[in-house]
Amino acid sequence: METFSSDADEDPDRRPMSLCCGHVLCGECVRLLTAAGRPLHCPFCRLPGDPTRISACWPLTDLQELLQEHEGPTAPGSPLPPGGVEGQDGAGELGRRTALDQGTLQLVRAFGGWGTLVNPTGLALFRSGALAVVHDGKARVVVFGPRGRRLHSFGQRRAAAGAAGTGLTHPLGVAVLPGGQVAVTDAGDGALKVFTSRGGPVAEARDWLRVPWGVAVSADGGVLVADEQQGALVQLRVDITSGQIRGHTVLLEGLQNPRAVACCPCTGHIAVVEHLQGNPHTHTPQHTSNTRLKLYSDDLTLLTQFDSLSLGLRTGSPAPPLCLTAVTFDQAGNLVAADSRAAVVWSLGRPWEDRRLTLTPLVRDGLIRPVGLAVRGDSLVVLDSGDHSVKMYSSQLHPDT
Repeated sequence: METFSSDADEDPDRRPMSLCCGHVLCGECVRLLTAAGRPLHCPFCRLPGDPTRISACWPLTDLQELLQEHEGPTAPGSPLPPGGVEGQDGAGELGRRTALDQGTLQLVRAFGGWGTLVNPTGLALFRSGALAVVHDGKARVVVFGPRGRRLHSFGQRRAAAGAAGTGLTHPLGVAVLPGGQVAVTDAGDGALKVFTSRGGPVAEARDWLRVPWGVAVSADGGVLVADEQQGALVQLRVDITSGQIRGHTVLLEGLQNPRAVACCPCTGHIAVVEHLQGNPHTHTPQHTSNTRLKLYSDDLTLLTQFDSLSLGLRTGSPAPPLCLTAVTFDQAGNLVAADSRAAVVWSLGRPWEDRRLTLTPLVRDGLIRPVGLAVRGDSLVVLDSGDHSVKMYSSQLHPDT
């Protein structure tokens, strides 16, 4: 699920290496296979190999460089740079990107279920389309393929905080870093823990966090963490090469029980969901009666905010106020939020542009208690803790569904 590196100096562990049989692995996997003098067998075809004959796979490296040069920074499906796109209208690059509310979303795939997932709390997408989900199972992180096949899991359960090892106590949020590493907020340990996609430890931050909850990747590659107990949004810098956290910055203070956080790759805008009457000692969103969504620009200027009561009035329903549990952005930069109380996923449009808030239901049926969101093209991925599953919706029914 990780991208090969074409630059050996930048990331030698991700450089493609060719075995004697012709199959290709990254440098890190080759090192693990040949550790402690073990005999080398290809993990794909099981043929024995000579470790001294492993060489760099230059054709794949050259092909990757050509593709990157051809696609450029604004190719379809890749994040736009945060600068220079804010003022573009519908005819610009931003306007051509897919908006989820252009059509009715339909369920195309569901997977997981009780046992495979136990009380899941967060999900994140790899560039390949694979998904990482954190839950309350024996192995706290489960990785699924793009079609829902369970690939592997890691982050073994730890009974108490402070115990030795690289396990997880109470994971709540997960994000995938640009290099394919998996960042997990562990509220039980008061830490942010970073792993490789296979579960190897990379880095860990404890000193600056109390009850870390939501986690997201900022537009410049930093790691945003919403700390509920501190009422703050913290940005951490992870040095993948050295396996160290290169300092931290408190971006926002004075928040009320912030939990969900998301960053728009198009504009750099940051959305934070506060639980105004949440219980900091109970890590379950149903213990709150009102939520508030705040939207900040890339320079942390507050653009707009609205609480769940005012949002509920726009639905025209006498039902209780919305309870926002997850937030994300679609490719056009529209706000998308999950309401666990009404079991609906809403599109909130782009209220910072014309000061008008539109509330469009994207998914009304088939959900019980949505707690996680991710967007890939015209598809919306929803994590539903009500039936412990992942559900994928799309505005187009694809032939393979």
